[in-house]
Amino acid sequence: MRRKGINLIELIMVIVILSVAIPPLFLTLADINYRGGRGEIYYQGIILGRDLLEELLSRNFSDINICTNPSTCPYSDTVRGYTREVSIRYIDPDINSPPLCPDGSSCPLDNYVSYVTNYKRIDISVSHNLMGELCFSVVVSSSHEPE
Repeated sequence: MRRKGINLIELIMVIVILSVAIPPLFLTLADINYRGGRGEIYYQGIILGRDLLEELLSRNFSDINICTNPSTCPYSDTVRGYTREVSIRYIDPDINSPPLCPDGSSCPLDNYVSYVTNYKRIDISVSHNLMGELCFSVVVSSSHEPE
């Protein structure tokens, strides 16, 4: 005669297997949830940075005002917990002794000057307390005209 149900040994085996399998499963789900949230924060930061960059690039060269201090720049703002800071400066890539990059090569696009040139460098920094800082940079020339 065959008995229906489970016996004590089978029940103990199920409890042992579940006690070993469930904690890693919960840790994996928690990690996925954490990384998924951070990915969304980074993605929104990228969208906000690119949006501001496109807004500035939609202007003529002469309409992009110089602002060297990001905290007082009229283009800097705060959007839904993200801080966007903008710095716009003249650069002179044709100067004789450009500054050096970290790898030792010359960096003519980092050569900020105080006089008017045909080139402006736009630096945008997007930050959020959960992601740190994202940076966007572009150089526009005096021949820049939006389409």
